[in-house]
Amino acid sequence: SVVAVFLESIGYHETASDGVNASLTNEPGTFTIDVVVPLAMGRDAFLPVDVLVQPNNGGLDRLPVLMDVGSSQDDREAEAQARRALKKHRSLQTTYSESLPFVLMLSGQIDAGVLGTLAAESLDWVWQHKINQFAELLR
Repeated sequence: SVVAVFLESIGYHETASDGVNASLTNEPGTFTIDVVVPLAMGRDAFLPVDVLVQPNNGGLDRLPVLMDVGSSQDDREAEAQARRALKKHRSLQTTYSESLPFVLMLSGQIDAGVLGTLAAESLDWVWQHKINQFAELLR
């Protein structure tokens, strides 16, 4: 809900998910919560993504920004969350493009080592309490 409220505050509007968004295309200026995207790893390979945002600029040929939202209570949870996000990031890049924007929203306790791992793998993240930084990725 934090993401939806933020996106609506900067002029985006929500579109309903149709279950599987095969082409990853939404109208510019829209976002969808709880999207399932197909992967190249087979006919029945799908991956859930928390948020798909189609930026206002760039038209329909621009890749959307995908986001997963996570929260960790301790270092073990943070490490597991980072591993899942990195695996998802690699799968999405393999299927769509290495330039597909994928962002992890973080909250809770995150160890500096986990952030270093995310940075080393070129995975972007934003903090929930600094969600306005997400707007920079939509430009």
